[in-house]
Amino acid sequence: LGVTDYSILDNVLSERNYRDGFRFANVGTNGQVQWNLRGCFAQFNDGAGYIVKSGVETGQITLGNWSDCGTFANTGKGMTFEGTSLMPVQGARLSNCYIGDDNGGAGIYFDTYGTFHRVIGCFVELIGRGLSGRLYSTAATNTGPGIWATANNNALTVTDTRIDSCSYDGIQSGARAFNSSGNDITDNGLALTAGRRNGIKLIAGTSYASIMGGTSGHRGAGTSQQFVAEAVSATGTTIMGVAVMNIASGVVTGAIPNLIGNTVAGHFIVSDGVVIGSATGAG
Repeated sequence: LGVTDYSILDNVLSERNYRDGFRFANVGTNGQVQWNLRGCFAQFNDGAGYIVKSGVETGQITLGNWSDCGTFANTGKGMTFEGTSLMPVQGARLSNCYIGDDNGGAGIYFDTYGTFHRVIGCFVELIGRGLSGRLYSTAATNTGPGIWATANNNALTVTDTRIDSCSYDGIQSGARAFNSSGNDITDNGLALTAGRRNGIKLIAGTSYASIMGGTSGHRGAGTSQQFVAEAVSATGTTIMGVAVMNIASGVVTGAIPNLIGNTVAGHFIVSDGVVIGSATGAG
């Protein structure tokens, strides 16, 4: 699908393709790709479920709203947004979407060189954990976070979203400004890969991060998700009001200077990732 100022794609199923389920591009022209997607679904494809990819021209791509869309068992990523420094992708807005069992290294992937990306009220699960593809026979990769934003993004907000049982972290973000609000991020890190067993992993590129509310940890007796957050970068990070459930190793790792009012079963949070005590409390 190509350039449009305003178009609607409504209740379309794309499955068992040799490549992607849905592909959006402005190759050969400088124009917007403002398709509004409602109730679309991409499954059992050998490529990505959905991909937005900018061309080599100079300008920008702006997108429409994507709501109530879904993916299942694509060999590529579930949804991927890829821009360039000359042609950034701006304003990906996803709401009430389901992303499940995709095998290409991430459920939702942002490498846009753009900004104002929002994921609201979505459900992401089991990334890299099962069979995929046109014949539903491609083996699980055991790789990938639920959401991955590279350092080539200016701002990402994830709100009221559940991310569960992914191979790597729930969210990996290098976006310059990252905001997590009211998300439930549980039982991730199932591949047990060192350094990739976090609720949220903040990588180089992030300067400011706010993690507010929601839950993090394990719904039961699991041990795969070791930390609520790891900050490789982002010394301007605040974690506030997170309900932490059954975290075995600790609440945070790395330089997270501001921990405020996080209720932790079995621990008191003090500061800077230090966890002491054996009672339920708040830091």
